[in-house]
Amino acid sequence: MAYRLPIAFFLSLLLVCASRAAGPVSEAHLHQEEVGLIKYRLIKPSSIEKEKRYPLIVHLHGAGERGDDNAKQLAHFFAPGKALAKVDDAKQPYFAFAPQCPNGEQWVNVPWKDGSYELKKISDALDLALRAMDQIIKDNPIDTSRIYITGLSMGGYGTWDAILRRPDFFAAAVPICGAGDPSKAKLIAKLPIWVWHGDADTAVPVKGSRDMIEAIKNAGGNAKYSELEKVGHNSWDAAYDSSEMWQWMFEQKREVKE
Repeated sequence: MAYRLPIAFFLSLLLVCASRAAGPVSEAHLHQEEVGLIKYRLIKPSSIEKEKRYPLIVHLHGAGERGDDNAKQLAHFFAPGKALAKVDDAKQPYFAFAPQCPNGEQWVNVPWKDGSYELKKISDALDLALRAMDQIIKDNPIDTSRIYITGLSMGGYGTWDAILRRPDFFAAAVPICGAGDPSKAKLIAKLPIWVWHGDADTAVPVKGSRDMIEAIKNAGGNAKYSELEKVGHNSWDAAYDSSEMWQWMFEQKREVKE
């Protein structure tokens, strides 16, 4: 009897290790500076090879996932059957960064129902998120030619805002049911972008995405656009369920100047 407990303990430990090795690992972190702090999740490949670099996906959640639990922001992005859970980590390993916007704050300080807006001062939440992202890139084996950003609703606004502020930084963007500043479209005309929006969205007007697509087209760009017929605010399930979207994203690569 004296040996059963240790054996059972080690067997359970092996099972835990095996389950962890079976897929990406999600870690809770926070980034703090004098101006404030932001909590985030860093998702790492199940196996990291020496001397190899990996793509990074930045995810900006919606208004309903704000808080300080450092967990809700993964609800539509990294949960069983959702979004990144559909990507085969063995075939396509990746890092993912999912910051959590504090209660009462926004990635972009504009009313969501207004749709398109004029780019002004960056919000504190998005500023801290981008600073945290920069530190993650320094501390981890990230392929800087393959940094992607996506977000939904409030995070769709944040995605547009981030790429307009850093037009030469990301390799691709997937803004979902958000809006941006059409007057700045020339900055991102050549960036691979795939926009998603439901035509029956009453929370964020579909005009916000249409305006950006039209402005990018007029600036000489050719962004992809999926407008979902008779779909309301939830256009993210369709976007993240699309294996074609994930394949497209991982195929994008930008030229990095040394």
